[in-house]
Amino acid sequence: MTTLKFAPLAEADIDDIHKFISYDDPDIADRFVRELMGVLGMLAENPAAGKQRPDLDKSLRFFPYRKYCIFYYPIEDGAEISRAQRPGYRIDFRLNRLFYSKSRQFHITPGATA
Repeated sequence: MTTLKFAPLAEADIDDIHKFISYDDPDIADRFVRELMGVLGMLAENPAAGKQRPDLDKSLRFFPYRKYCIFYYPIEDGAEISRAQRPGYRIDFRLNRLFYSKSRQFHITPGATA
């Protein structure tokens, strides 16, 4: 079984994205987040899919999704999502991991749909 963890800041990022898009169209916001969660599930199943970013943190990886940058760490049986941001944000991932280490964890069954 694949594990998908979310750092608290990643959860807040996804909530903020949903709120931002909802101002224009709540249905599109719901669909966007569903699609984003599908991409995050794919990353948990294929943690090497993203580009390595050792310049930011030793094991950090990056994967683009539309206008957003998904930053995550591969873990033994999946991925831990660290942030979901638009390009241009300055983030110290070492501090994120140090101060926000309580991640929520989900298990993904391959082929399951939301």
